[in-house]
Amino acid sequence: MSREVNRYVLFPACVVYGATASYPTKLQEGIYDAPEAVKVYSDYSLEPEQIMSEILDVLQRHKIALGEPLQKARALAFHAAFSDSHSLPLGIKLDKRKAQALVTNVISRFRKTGEPVGIPQMLNVALDISKDNLAEATTYLAVTTRHVARAQDNRLLAIEVNRSLMEKWKEATYCSATYSNLYVDNPAGDIYHFFGGMLIGIAREKSEDTIYGRFTGKICDEICARIPDVTSALRYKIVGHEGGVHGTDILGYETGRALGFAYRP
Repeated sequence: MSREVNRYVLFPACVVYGATASYPTKLQEGIYDAPEAVKVYSDYSLEPEQIMSEILDVLQRHKIALGEPLQKARALAFHAAFSDSHSLPLGIKLDKRKAQALVTNVISRFRKTGEPVGIPQMLNVALDISKDNLAEATTYLAVTTRHVARAQDNRLLAIEVNRSLMEKWKEATYCSATYSNLYVDNPAGDIYHFFGGMLIGIAREKSEDTIYGRFTGKICDEICARIPDVTSALRYKIVGHEGGVHGTDILGYETGRALGFAYRP
């Protein structure tokens, strides 16, 4: 019973922490404008409706199995602001070698083709590494892309992230700013916000065949539809921190929901 209580206390605890936390010095040093030389790649950015179309093209190349999604409460707790900066247990275990391979393969693909690696292409790389397990691929994408962008989550992923790796990652993935380049100066943020939302969306479709599963799914819908508004209200208006919000969370969430439904056993 204590494990179940912990799971439900975890999400609100993470929300409170995220609303009050300040940017660590190391993270501030890692956030910077992309070099002018790579801004040309913003032309590769996709409109929201294009992303799903390209993701479906990727999925057709694989024999997809849904796998075992995270529990909804844990997926929400993971995606809460600054959940990579505290020590609360998120219940996520990763293979460092697979995560490292994901980072290496994305950067290598950019170097070989000269074309930036977008969200659909990253999913293709992750599916190769996870042997077509959609839930596992999404978990690796959510955790790894956030860690490479922020260099904070050594608890979940013991990969050293320095400025050099951040620069290589940002250059390789520069096209991934979504919503008509709304956050074109911070595509790394767009990427992990998208995959974090997708992680929750896939988890939301878990246990839809039960009354409890459908009830918690509706709660998930309400929370995720209001992520930008709640973040703005709690973190920026009430607590007084500075920053912005990402609409890509919602895009990722709806994408995850669609895929979780499509591949649900």
